[in-house]
Amino acid sequence: MTTSGGPTGYLRQLFSETLEFKFHSAGLSWVPVPMREPWTCRPTTYVGQIEHADDTVWTAGAESFAFKAGGAIILPPNLRLSHELRGNALGKTRIRWSHFQFLVVHSVDIANFLELPHVFAGSLAERLGDFNAALVEADNGTSPLAAAVKMKRVAFELLETILARVPLKPHAMETLEGMRRFEPVLELIKRDYAKRLTVEGLAKRAGMSPSRFHAVFKAAFGVPPLDYVIGRRVEEAQRLLGFTPLLVGEVAARCGYDDQLYFSKVFKARSGSTPSEYRAAIQASMGMGDAG
Repeated sequence: MTTSGGPTGYLRQLFSETLEFKFHSAGLSWVPVPMREPWTCRPTTYVGQIEHADDTVWTAGAESFAFKAGGAIILPPNLRLSHELRGNALGKTRIRWSHFQFLVVHSVDIANFLELPHVFAGSLAERLGDFNAALVEADNGTSPLAAAVKMKRVAFELLETILARVPLKPHAMETLEGMRRFEPVLELIKRDYAKRLTVEGLAKRAGMSPSRFHAVFKAAFGVPPLDYVIGRRVEEAQRLLGFTPLLVGEVAARCGYDDQLYFSKVFKARSGSTPSEYRAAIQASMGMGDAG
């Protein structure tokens, strides 16, 4: 990658060359109101517009996010929270929802750099709902090429709307700038995360000594290199558990674990639940659009 214009020029080129959209699911669901239950996000960004419930309240820890009928919310990956939908004359509400990711440098989720959750109201919330409906329409298109083109167009319009309203976390751009030297390493991890990767092999890819690579990588990403690899494996396992009918043992094997019990131990240490518990939590959230 050749760059010009300093860090800003580099980041512009980085986004231009590596920004990708990954669609997971979208739908229009009717759910009963009132409703109150725990809810677990998938390892994706979630956008949901609740059209008819008089009030909607999402609670994550000590924080609450509330909005009226027609409002929308964007949730980051893997957030554990509860939601409450308060009644209306219909006794039900329609939710227009989608799950997706925007990635840069092969596997870095842009949602990690945004101040989420974020609530939208009025015409902006309606616009997010319309984007979700358009993603559903594109996903159901009869021409694969036309559907893919429409989906990407809608997706990047959606991202533009989000970036215009949702603030970046402090130092987000500086963090991305610090990641640039690791682009070849992240490409390797994306491709071979299920294989046996070593610090020595990753360091060689980065053109550094193992000790130097370990220190610089941890400074850039906040975790040691092999912890990052484990995180990538668990993210993929969450995706497979949430979006496919694969058995837990099959998910473990696809993510590089021959021992299902050890995989479950690693998964629980990272996500707070066993693979089966995680899948059950996702399935319990079906009505809100979290089970596809």
